[in-house]
Amino acid sequence: MGEYLRVKASSAGLENVETVLASAVSLPLVDGIADLVVSNYCLHELRHADKRRALEEARRVLRPGGRLVMGDMMFSLNPAGARDRRVVAGMLGKLARRGLPGLWRLLKNAGRLLSGRGEHPANAAWWEDALRQAGFSGVAIETLAHEGGIAVAEAPSNGGLSSTQDAALSRARAEMRLRVGHESRRASAAGE
Repeated sequence: MGEYLRVKASSAGLENVETVLASAVSLPLVDGIADLVVSNYCLHELRHADKRRALEEARRVLRPGGRLVMGDMMFSLNPAGARDRRVVAGMLGKLARRGLPGLWRLLKNAGRLLSGRGEHPANAAWWEDALRQAGFSGVAIETLAHEGGIAVAEAPSNGGLSSTQDAALSRARAEMRLRVGHESRRASAAGE
């Protein structure tokens, strides 16, 4: 896939595209170097903790204002959500309609799931929370008619702080201004 992308970029005359093959949880890039990070149907293969690390890595390598565009599975195996139930039922029905090969695949997938070696999909709410926790802003997610969804997010221009960190920093700065103002008024009153 990397070679395909390199050839396509070259044939389009794009000289500012570099493809890198690496682990999503440890990108071999310096901080703030990328304008765009694209992830296409790969993060569902990771456990949730590794998904979060991959999102943190994507955030780390993006310049302020850089964008993440991600297409992936956006459902969970938890039957509580209506969309999750619909997606899983649709997948099971599709496999069952294939007859014996479909049932064999269903058994293999069940074995992988029970052993923890299968896919680890997450629903749109999980992705939204994980993107915000990783420090992204402008998070927008669209679920599709099938199991997938598309997420778009931006690396904020505030130095990469999460909204919680940014709010805490703003409070600390305001408190510091109050202290400095108070000390300044005390010094003036003392005639200094």
